Amino acid sequence: MRVAFIQKDPMPRPDLMVLGASVTFLGHQASVFIPAAERDLERALRRFAPAVVVFAPPTGFHPWAFGVARRISAITGGAPNVFVGSHATDHPEIAREAGVDLVMVGDPETTLRELLFKIDNERDLPGTTGTVAASPDGTLIEGPARQAMDELDDLPLADLEIYRRYRFVRHQTTLSVCTGRGVMENVHAGFRIGPKELERRFEQAPRHSVTEAIHRVHLHIQRRPHYRRVAFRDDTLLMDGALEPWLGDFLDRYRREVGLPFQCGARSDLLGPEVVRELARAGCDLIRLATDARDHDADAVARLRAAGIHVQTISFLGRPGDGDADSLAELDHVLTLEPEHAFAIACDGTVRPFDERLQRVFPIVVDAPLLKPLALAAVGSGADRLLNKVFQLHHDLSFITSGELAPVDIVRIASRMRRGRREAYAS
Repeated sequence: MRVAFIQKDPMPRPDLMVLGASVTFLGHQASVFIPAAERDLERALRRFAPAVVVFAPPTGFHPWAFGVARRISAITGGAPNVFVGSHATDHPEIAREAGVDLVMVGDPETTLRELLFKIDNERDLPGTTGTVAASPDGTLIEGPARQAMDELDDLPLADLEIYRRYRFVRHQTTLSVCTGRGVMENVHAGFRIGPKELERRFEQAPRHSVTEAIHRVHLHIQRRPHYRRVAFRDDTLLMDGALEPWLGDFLDRYRREVGLPFQCGARSDLLGPEVVRELARAGCDLIRLATDARDHDADAVARLRAAGIHVQTISFLGRPGDGDADSLAELDHVLTLEPEHAFAIACDGTVRPFDERLQRVFPIVVDAPLLKPLALAAVGSGADRLLNKVFQLHHDLSFITSGELAPVDIVRIASRMRRGRREAYAS
């Protein structure tokens, strides 16, 4: 059977690569489709004929995924659209959205295997362990809870071949990898969850053993010697907030055995003096800091800069329970930090005009002053659609300005993206 993964950005996703490897191990086929890189997505999907279509959109890009899912439903002949990831887990009610057939809230590897078994045997999917579906009247149908996998070392190695359609993805010189189950949204305690819930999630977020984590990095580099840096995409690398016992051993072995410059995500309370010092010694040159106007981010930023580590910020606007004043405070906070690069996510999928603060933050976000007139016009118009397009532009340009990708990677991405039917698959 065939599994199609749909993603928006041209960056390899370690979570999807592991999920693809887990079903490939059982004899299925898996492939990623990036709509903006396809000349004819409809034709490509019809030829692939997937049995299931999987979406894992980050918060802020879920409206785009809903729109694509609705259109794909008419293409694939009834193949269920399944949503997975942190946003789907936090918002299982998205099962009520048109185009969303099922939400996976349990361990994705074992859940997807069961779904494929049920599809092959023509069994009903609602009620499957670790899933949420919606009945015609909107009532949520929750399957039994599925126990999360405790031993990540048993998972297969992330399979970059699910991007076989896109040479420009497979040949990127930055290795994307995860050490555990964490996701970027979890580093932001003020997003939807409180500090207590954040601690509970980290208690349940397993990660690879140090030996296995280093071994997997080695395997990826041996298979593709063109890698020049490593990007840890999860937040579990620093989740202890201290060097011992896991982090100190990992950083020491990484420095001695791998030695490539790397980047990772963090919260300010995880960046104590000893941790920052050892990160720098191990080769960390960039931190994406999840900001919160209520935290002491300035102290962490000062420590990072003193250690020679560049600082990017990631901020969440329009969080559940927040008003415009909260988003304004967040933007003011980012401006005081003066990051080398700023990244903003609209949690509700809509960016509202945030007066002169948003006008001031755009040139920082994209590091392109020539775009300032466009930002001013968008904010002044009060038109959400135009403002959303400007935010999308800043999101796309972030790959260029963040220093995360080598120039050769940027050229390859620019030459391939935006080939899709923009009128049919636009956000």
